[in-house]
Amino acid sequence: MTKTKLTKVLALYDSHYPFTINLKPFIQFASMYQPDIFLLGGDNWSLDCISHWNDADFKNVGFDNVQIQLQSEARGLQVQLDMFRTAMPHAKFVYILGNHEEWVKQFVAKYPQMNALTVESLLQLSKRRIQVIPFGKTYRIGELYFKHGHEFGTENPAKQAVIRSHHSIVIGHHHTFKVWADYSDVVDTERHVGMLVPCYCNRAPDYGRGRPNAWLNGFFYASVKPSGKFSAGVQLVAPNGTFIAQDGRMFEGEGSNTHARKKV
Repeated sequence: MTKTKLTKVLALYDSHYPFTINLKPFIQFASMYQPDIFLLGGDNWSLDCISHWNDADFKNVGFDNVQIQLQSEARGLQVQLDMFRTAMPHAKFVYILGNHEEWVKQFVAKYPQMNALTVESLLQLSKRRIQVIPFGKTYRIGELYFKHGHEFGTENPAKQAVIRSHHSIVIGHHHTFKVWADYSDVVDTERHVGMLVPCYCNRAPDYGRGRPNAWLNGFFYASVKPSGKFSAGVQLVAPNGTFIAQDGRMFEGEGSNTHARKKV
């Protein structure tokens, strides 16, 4: 019997640099899992420094200082991207731009003196061999489709996504975890699933003023057959970044020389 190669996928949504939680356990997992495709699902850069919510402050802060902050954050996120590449040297990297990354375009449109700025140039994505999927567009792996997910409402985004796409779809944006299965009354083989992936950032943002929220931390992984059929799941993560994988292995990321270990 001939074995067929599975495509292993790992996806990180809404990590909102510089508000990303501890990445060491995730990087340990990525290094062991060695995906064929690593996908950044959008809002991986928070870009609060140029957010339209802070528009009134730009003139007071000064555009030179805004640009200094933007460049500083870009360098920090570049370091993070390089850490991912070190952990997954053979993976194809894909970056789906989210609504926060879109703020760069909005900022440039309002302040043309900043017209040289793009996410691609700030993060040097071409140099880093990272494929960019434009804001609002979809990336496909087999029968799985990936979007950022900003266009789907808050009640059950996974339900809306699978019903509107008529395909199995993975989204983020809403910072929590939901799943919705869909089927056809006409074609029995038509089965689709919508999956909403949690965020990988601080679950208590300043603008929340300490109010409770439904945010969860986690990431997505899948194995896709050459036929397009897949097995997929979401790994939930503690606020400090630690988690126990499905095989019982604990990922703690403590110190620079620690390794994932089995919980006994």
